[in-house]
Amino acid sequence: MKITCNKQALATAFDAVRGCLPSRSPKPVLTNVKLSCGVDVTLEATDLERSMVYRVSGVEVRQPGEVLIPGTKLGDILRETPDDEIDVYDDDKGNLHFKSKSGRFRVGTESADLFPSAPEMDGDAMQIRACDLATGIKRTVYAAATENSRYALNAVLFDTTNGSFVATDGKRVSVMPMGFTSERDGYILVPPQSATIAAKLCGDPDEMIDFRVSDSAVQFSTPKARFWTRLCEGRYPAWKDTLPGKPTQTVRLDAKALESALKRVRVATSEESKGVTFTFSENLLTLKGSCQDGDAETELECECSPLVVTFDPVLIIEFLRSLDGGATVDAKFVDGRKAAAFACDEQVYVAMPLTKEAR
Repeated sequence: MKITCNKQALATAFDAVRGCLPSRSPKPVLTNVKLSCGVDVTLEATDLERSMVYRVSGVEVRQPGEVLIPGTKLGDILRETPDDEIDVYDDDKGNLHFKSKSGRFRVGTESADLFPSAPEMDGDAMQIRACDLATGIKRTVYAAATENSRYALNAVLFDTTNGSFVATDGKRVSVMPMGFTSERDGYILVPPQSATIAAKLCGDPDEMIDFRVSDSAVQFSTPKARFWTRLCEGRYPAWKDTLPGKPTQTVRLDAKALESALKRVRVATSEESKGVTFTFSENLLTLKGSCQDGDAETELECECSPLVVTFDPVLIIEFLRSLDGGATVDAKFVDGRKAAAFACDEQVYVAMPLTKEAR
């Protein structure tokens, strides 16, 4: 095998597939990436739960071939090589050489025959714009649970009945309608890590992404990449039942100003006393956090009427952090004990207030 390639193009491909490299695996072969050089030049990685095949652009193939390269070593080489162009070639001793103007690297390799074949789904595909997929996932994935439960909360839900992305961990729910359509009427439960990888598939926001779904997996495809992942199993909760009723007041707030204020006040909270109290008075919001070691307080001007409610600040900060710059949020309250809804654009984010026992 012998190729000449653009270092940045190879690095872009590696960045795309590295999310499928396992941090630990009982099968050492999976810690490699597969480099295949023929009509197309591709990088491939898998942890058996997900796999990515990414086409590398700007490559001159002088001699075809394929080989397994340790993923960590390839990342190190691409990070430390300052040159734009790299020659990559193998020898008869099972080594792969990376040669550029600044020097040369030699790494041991394994036979590509040891690597599992990447799954590939065929049949009719549904489509979604890259920017819609990225936005829907960005605005919901942080709300997914990190632990398993009797419900499939550790997933991002693609709700094909109404074209929405949904995630919940039982303390909050984030809903982002994106209007995509699907011939599969129901729920697609995508693991959060896989959803994050899928969101980064395209550099062009207007490019269309094909996705195909089976009972156990989903595949996202672009002209450059094919990403396959297993779906989560289990029953998703009736998330629509968590949406609060008609609010008694709606308060409009600047998202970045509220995020900054919450970060300041959160300094004075602790694991034992993690609540931040929102005290609305006439045209003023006071945020206060306190713990055994001290307290903090800050104020924001807004049009509001009296109300007191306490939230875990992390739940609100993570929502605000996902919004675009310059966003405003309509905070809708029924009372200080019931779930509040925070609306921005088409998104609805519902957060449960803390009870006295949980503060």
